[in-house]
Amino acid sequence: MSHAVASAPAVDARSLARQSRADLDRLFAALPPPASGELAGTMRGTVVDAIGLGRLPPGLRAGLLAALRGPIGVWRGKRFAGAQGTNVWGAGSFERLFAAFRVEVGPAVDGSGSCVRLDYDVPENPLPVRAILGELRSLGPGLFLGRMHYRAGSARSCVLYFTLEA
Repeated sequence: MSHAVASAPAVDARSLARQSRADLDRLFAALPPPASGELAGTMRGTVVDAIGLGRLPPGLRAGLLAALRGPIGVWRGKRFAGAQGTNVWGAGSFERLFAAFRVEVGPAVDGSGSCVRLDYDVPENPLPVRAILGELRSLGPGLFLGRMHYRAGSARSCVLYFTLEA
């Protein structure tokens, strides 16, 4: 099922936002990691699921996700430069880079194989940001599904899913 979804041209943030967390977990586990060199430059980001939203009525959940994607959503995406990257934040014409990460290939937190990991445990980040570990896999040419884990003690919890588009 997930391979058919991954190759379908209709896969976008809105269609992914209609899926349950369990469906997103299964899809992510079935996808391949991005090929070397695919993650370069600035990529537009869209939040498709965040922790706790699955408990909300579908209309409210859809409204909150639409707001995150709209003018009040300040996360614009990620900028990649080889083995390093950073998040792009902004509103209107204002843009700020914040929350740097290392880009590396490694095992997925759930044990589903290899992925590109975005490790925020770098000296320039404030301590709370260092607990973040992102993971990326390829949905198709120029489109990636990502998830963000947060470390609390020795455990990691997936707090959101997002897409990146070249």
